[in-house]
Amino acid sequence: MKLFSQYKDLPSTVYVLAITRGINSFGSFVFPFLTLYLTTVLGMTNSETGLALTFISLIPIPGSLLGGYLADTFGRKKVIVYAEAMAILCLFSCLFFDKSLGMLIPLGLNKFFVSIVRPSLMALITDHTEVKNRGRSFSFVYLLNNIGMSFGSMMGGFIMTMNPKLLFIGDGLTSLVALIFVILLAKELPSPPKEKTKKEVSLARHLFKMPSLLLVIFVFTLFSFIYGQVNFALPLATKEAFKNGAQVFGTIGSLNGVLVIFLTPLLCRTMDRFHHLINCSLAGVFYGLGFGVLIFSTSIEVFFVSTLLWTIGEILTNTYGETYLSTVAPQTHRARFNSLTPIIFGIGGSMSSLVMGVISEHYGLKAVWTFVLCLGLLGSYILLNIYFKKHEKINVLP
Repeated sequence: MKLFSQYKDLPSTVYVLAITRGINSFGSFVFPFLTLYLTTVLGMTNSETGLALTFISLIPIPGSLLGGYLADTFGRKKVIVYAEAMAILCLFSCLFFDKSLGMLIPLGLNKFFVSIVRPSLMALITDHTEVKNRGRSFSFVYLLNNIGMSFGSMMGGFIMTMNPKLLFIGDGLTSLVALIFVILLAKELPSPPKEKTKKEVSLARHLFKMPSLLLVIFVFTLFSFIYGQVNFALPLATKEAFKNGAQVFGTIGSLNGVLVIFLTPLLCRTMDRFHHLINCSLAGVFYGLGFGVLIFSTSIEVFFVSTLLWTIGEILTNTYGETYLSTVAPQTHRARFNSLTPIIFGIGGSMSSLVMGVISEHYGLKAVWTFVLCLGLLGSYILLNIYFKKHEKINVLP
């Protein structure tokens, strides 16, 4: 309980948004099981599934950029409410296409509107926090996100086995509950007055003022490429290794959520003393080793060890990667800086599904795990180099 006490006295809106994320994650049935849905229900091949997931993964890029601009211009809460409402409508409309490829259209639109929401959500957390409690706040939101996922993932595995159509209904209803929660309880701070005499600097110009940030973003993209295997190669591996692959995959998702619940406060308390780049560099090592161990065995015990390792990488990336981007963001561009995260995940995830779909079909899953191991170690090496150059007074971020 001492570990969880570090989350006391956070701003009330942080608690509201954390609970909202938890509710949404509990009902996030569709996308974690989309690989299995496309291959099992629609009968698509690995490479066709990879192409479909690539299409869906690219959609958050324009949505996130638009969401960041809208949130900085019109306010965070307003964008969250309207975009989330549209996302829910798209999710329910998937029921009309549940056994045809036409389902990819409303799914893609759902992904677009959800990506508009995320920058507003992250910016709202940043608005309500200070540097001293921002890391703990992002950690708490991430913690509740995974508490919801730990319970929802196992349920999703059984729903997938029982009636795949229910995945869309459950996801839509829980999203609606989360939306009502935000409407009633989330508060928005007044925006700082804009200086009319100064021309507003674009997001791109801010980024190019800080060259090292571009390299950090590249590494985060590599990490999202690696993490993409959780929803692509990992369910294929469980399907290949076990007769009840969907349920095993659901159990791994629940284990991941349980590990996050216990490891997030422990890692937050232990790693807060270190620089964000050091923590993110360690994430690369754990990502690489986590998936790399599957090269040697696909027993259920090795899957569990693998989940432990890549979960540590996930926690470090989500806690300190989000905090890093939020800390370096100018106040006038917070939502737009937070829009970078879905772009990173969109590019990394889309390339991951496309590349790994081809590799897995031609060379098998062992080649996927080998490639992922190398990428994790490469990303870790790059971030360590950036961190040490900071001490040589080279142009890097704080």
